[in-house]
Amino acid sequence: MLAIVVSVAILTLIFTKVIANAKVVGDSMNTTLNAGDRVIALRRSNPQRGDIVLFKAPDGSGQFYIKRVIGVPGDSIRMRNDVLYVNDQIQPENYLGTARTDYQQQTGNHYTGDFDLFTLTKRFNVPVNQFFVMGDNRPNSTDSRVFGFVSNATIVGVVLVRYFPLTHIQLF
Repeated sequence: MLAIVVSVAILTLIFTKVIANAKVVGDSMNTTLNAGDRVIALRRSNPQRGDIVLFKAPDGSGQFYIKRVIGVPGDSIRMRNDVLYVNDQIQPENYLGTARTDYQQQTGNHYTGDFDLFTLTKRFNVPVNQFFVMGDNRPNSTDSRVFGFVSNATIVGVVLVRYFPLTHIQLF
């Protein structure tokens, strides 16, 4: 009996302090993550540019969003003609796969509209303890282009693995 109590206590500790389990809702991270996918995030991580993060929705709904970190504190960000610039350096976005070119060919439009950080936020750089995030499915993502920066305090963790569906297990 003691072994069961200790096991439950350890699992509870792990799931409340170390990892977070989440279900992807919506298509803002397609094709990297799809609606219904299940992921595990490492809590209390230090997000880096390119990481996928789980965070509390900024609208106070109690929902959680999953997006990619595009800018970390101190970064300047702009998008021109579907090319991402961070600190005036071109950032390859290999994680978009063929989505960008497929979209451009089908619609004749840019996958990600032009913007710069100042126009969106009235800030030249990402503030301390804040992050700029975007979904990989840029035409269908409500992200920092809409709601602004994400506070480090609202980030639950960095997504480490997609474990469901079993046919699509992937480490990030």
